Amino acid sequence: MSESEGTLLWVAVPGGRVSGDSAVLRALIVPRLRTAGLVADSVMRRWPDQLAGADIEVTLRSEARPTPRPVSGELHHEADPEVWESFFGTETDMKVTPYHAPDSYDYRHVEHTAAQAKLVTETYTEAAKKVALHGSKAATAQSAIRKKLRETWLDDDPGAPTTPTTT
Repeated sequence: MSESEGTLLWVAVPGGRVSGDSAVLRALIVPRLRTAGLVADSVMRRWPDQLAGADIEVTLRSEARPTPRPVSGELHHEADPEVWESFFGTETDMKVTPYHAPDSYDYRHVEHTAAQAKLVTETYTEAAKKVALHGSKAATAQSAIRKKLRETWLDDDPGAPTTPTTT
């Protein structure tokens, strides 16, 4: 695919556990086409055929090794040209909406999951106690659970839980 037609964004996705000195790395490929029209008339019409001759380079880096280093491997794809053609071929009228890069991205706050584990456990424990305490009074139990969730997890910054309070 030429730059004028679009670009491909390759997103690395772990494909399982490391076994010895090898691992599977899957890739989610997101096309960013620049021209409006139909998929059947675009470079994506026979997409699996483009993978057949693809050559990629994978590099790894980590906190322990901040300098990227190349990794050898084999490219395997399971894209079936006939299946692709049946969805997007000349008999369909699926349209291409040209990709336009956004001017800016909204701020995303990401927390380390392990740092929140204790609060999650406490929230579920408290909710379970409320259900046990109120028994068949489902509305009362649900109200207590919602109150606990609001107290612990709702804040101006949705990524940062508040300090839990006891009820």
